[in-house]
Amino acid sequence: MRSRKTKLILILIIAADIASGLSLWLISDKFWQLRDQIVAAKNEINVAKNQDVYIRFIKKTLEDTGEKRAVIDRYFVGPDEVVTFIKELEASAKKLGLTATTLSVGIESGDETLSYRENLRVALKTLGSWDQIIRFVDTLGNLPYHLTVNSADLSLIEEGKKMVWSGVYEINVIKLK
Repeated sequence: MRSRKTKLILILIIAADIASGLSLWLISDKFWQLRDQIVAAKNEINVAKNQDVYIRFIKKTLEDTGEKRAVIDRYFVGPDEVVTFIKELEASAKKLGLTATTLSVGIESGDETLSYRENLRVALKTLGSWDQIIRFVDTLGNLPYHLTVNSADLSLIEEGKKMVWSGVYEINVIKLK
C-alpha cells in the first residue's frame, strides 16, 4: 500500500512538474512575444520622434532663412510673373524718358537636371537719346534679377524728322516653373 501511495505521489509530482514546465514554457513564449512587440513599438516611437525632430528642424530652418530665401527668389522671375517682369523692363525704360517696345518673348526649357526652371528670353527696343540709352543699359545691370543681356544693338536712326538712338536688347533671365 505504501508503494502505491508513493507511486501516486510520484505520478502527481511528475504531473505537476510537467504542468509547471509547460506553464513556464507558455509564459516564456508569451513574454518573448510581448517583448518583441514592445521593442517594435519602441522603435516606431523613436522613428516618429526622430521624424518630429527633423520636421521641427526643417521648419525652424525655413523660418530662419525666410528673408534670405526671399532675396534669392527675387533674382528669378516667378512662374506667374512674366508679364510683371516685362512691365518692369518697360517701366524702367520709360522712367528714363525712353520709348520702349517689347519685340518678342520666348521661354526655353533649360537643362533637364534643373527641371524647376526655364530660360525667359525677351527682345526689347528702346528709342531716345544716347544718354538715356546708356543709362538704361546701366539700369538693366541694377535690376534685382539675375539677367544676362545677350546682345545690345545700339544705332542712330531717323525717327520722323529727327535722329534718335535705338537700342535693341536680347535679355535672358531665369524663370521658375
